[in-house]
Amino acid sequence: QIEVAAKNIKQVETQLKLSEINLKLAKLDMDSNIIRAPYDGIVLSSVYKEGQYASPGINAISIISDDFIIKADINEIDVVNLQVGQDVDIRLDAYYENEFSGKIINISPISSNVGGVVSYELTVKPETGNGPELLYGLSASLTITTSGVENVLFVPIQSVYEEDGKSYVDLVAEDGGIEKIEVTTGIFNYDFIEIKSGLNEGDTIL
Repeated sequence: QIEVAAKNIKQVETQLKLSEINLKLAKLDMDSNIIRAPYDGIVLSSVYKEGQYASPGINAISIISDDFIIKADINEIDVVNLQVGQDVDIRLDAYYENEFSGKIINISPISSNVGGVVSYELTVKPETGNGPELLYGLSASLTITTSGVENVLFVPIQSVYEEDGKSYVDLVAEDGGIEKIEVTTGIFNYDFIEIKSGLNEGDTIL
């Protein structure tokens, strides 16, 4: 009877080990049927409903990151003046009365060419704080200051033209005539250009 009991114990132990192995296999099989996103985010759409069988080669779920970012294309002339960590002023069309700040978190090393214009993708992370809730798909305008000066004379950039490597503006003289004046220019953006010499405050130009 003792030998029979010992055999029964061994059989039970063997069955227990087999059950433990089957449990581990079942857990592995269950884990293989769970789809995990590579990052936290928001589900935009799902092709399948609970209980349906998925087919290979079909995108089952579309997700986006819940980390709000802004992407913009910067031309090759300006991108060389930018760097990761640089401050950005942000205006959103939907919240134009609000001013947002942010930082550049990525500058793509790969360019794109559309219509002969070479540009690079810039990624900006807004610092929203306690501001309004930001929604995906909003249009934004970015202002990035790469250099600056104070208390300078500046004119609309389209007022300055070049001839033979020199810069000129057309000055309205006191008698109403037009006088071509050579000027020395400084830093500029898309709208204005600094005038270092050649003009005085209050001068009228075309």
